[in-house]
Amino acid sequence: MNSTNELVYTLRQIGLTEKEAQVYLALLSLESATAYRIAEHCEVKKPTVYITLEDLRLKSLVLKIPHAKKTLYSARPIGEYLEEQQGR
Repeated sequence: MNSTNELVYTLRQIGLTEKEAQVYLALLSLESATAYRIAEHCEVKKPTVYITLEDLRLKSLVLKIPHAKKTLYSARPIGEYLEEQQGR
């Protein structure tokens, strides 16, 4: 198992779907990006990326950054997410 697959597996263990894990990891490596760029990076179809980003945003793992022309997305650190989950 390569390191990306191991990270996807770990993220799935904390409640993310496989697509959510792929999109989240792509966004972590890009820091901030458009949905189009994220789709290119993780090889997930663009419509699926939009849906997945919204799901991740609702889980508080992704921040939506309104921009003049295109919306950018940024990943929150996984540690913050895990702390919030423990607090619930």
